[in-house]
Amino acid sequence: MYSEYLLMLICGHMIGDFYLQSEKMARKKDEKYSGVCIHGLCYGAVLLLMSLVIKSREVIIYTGVAVVMHFIIDSLKYLYIKNIKVKSQRVTKNIFIIDQSIHLLSLLIIAFLFARGGGQVMCAFAVITEYFSLIKTSPQHVFLWVTILLIVHKPANVFIGQILAGYKPSEAEDVQMQTSDKRAGRYIGSLERIIMVILMSVGQYAAMGLVLTAKSIARYDRITKDSAFSEYYLLGTLLSTLTAIGVFLLLK
Repeated sequence: MYSEYLLMLICGHMIGDFYLQSEKMARKKDEKYSGVCIHGLCYGAVLLLMSLVIKSREVIIYTGVAVVMHFIIDSLKYLYIKNIKVKSQRVTKNIFIIDQSIHLLSLLIIAFLFARGGGQVMCAFAVITEYFSLIKTSPQHVFLWVTILLIVHKPANVFIGQILAGYKPSEAEDVQMQTSDKRAGRYIGSLERIIMVILMSVGQYAAMGLVLTAKSIARYDRITKDSAFSEYYLLGTLLSTLTAIGVFLLLK
């Protein structure tokens, strides 16, 4: 039951901490404690709603503990940011990585305590179980793929963006063009990782090279003319590929 419950916690964390948290809300969390409280309520609502689908009082209790731990960690992060004197891109990146690492570590510990206490993960609605039985799959398998796809999209984009922020070459281009290119790049990266995960799931590892080749062709002209951009592009591509492989191996 450890893996099933941990999967539920990670899925809820991705939805609550990334998909329901805009850049504006993330900035508000750093500036005002009310932002931390609002985010904590949204995060708690997601996890508790997910736990209600499972027929277990223990699941609701341990999920409540996970919500409280998330709020405490975010509160400590807020206090730390308020008291640091120098706020650079490097500091922001380190805070993000440490913050997410602590969050995931707390979920690992809570899932371990849940499994050690003999908690059971059972769907409360028989119709859901019957449906998955009808299509000859399991809720755990579907839930696994939902979690993988959630991670390789927005959370992976945020993580890679934090790492690459300090290496991005300066550009004297129109701001609107930069914004449009940034959004397109994020969707390209997400599609790249999704395709890679699908190819790995069917054992077509050699075909992953075609994805990277197609991506490189689109940027070929600039890669050959701008050495700073080529290094930035290569680092981003390697990070994206590593993220896709790492998520697939860890969750699969």
